[in-house]
Amino acid sequence: MTHTSLISVVRTEGYPCTFTIQNADWAGDALLQFLAKHREALNRDLHETGAVLLRGLPISNVDTFEIVAEALLGTPTPYRGGIAPRIAERGNVYRANGPDCVGFVAAHNELSYAPWHPNTLLFGCARPADSGGATVLWDGRRVFAKLSPEVAEDFQHRGVMYVQ
Repeated sequence: MTHTSLISVVRTEGYPCTFTIQNADWAGDALLQFLAKHREALNRDLHETGAVLLRGLPISNVDTFEIVAEALLGTPTPYRGGIAPRIAERGNVYRANGPDCVGFVAAHNELSYAPWHPNTLLFGCARPADSGGATVLWDGRRVFAKLSPEVAEDFQHRGVMYVQ
């Protein structure tokens, strides 16, 4: 990135940390340099807030999205054991909303019913929705903290059973 780029970071209690990059020259390996330089801060904010929003990165295709995923997280894990239809766009980059790319994806804990679950998910948008199109993120830790003590104790001691 050139010296003309501007990186603003917004941290608001209860919301994901937002990094916005403007006026950046993404020539050559500038994207990988940016990710390497800011990886520690991004991971710290991810751990503290549960989500990080990156705006202004030059991600216009699946190939670049996969490069970003690998630079931030290492080798992505394959989608396995899930009940939702997933189509691999490339490698371990999948469509989140199935083969038809339409419809609402309700809030959920990714693969919480499976014997394993991912530690981190990355979302990208290849084409903005014609209307709506928001990706809702919620923090399961905060939801759990709002449960009544009796219900929270039941979850902790009795567990959860998923029936499909």
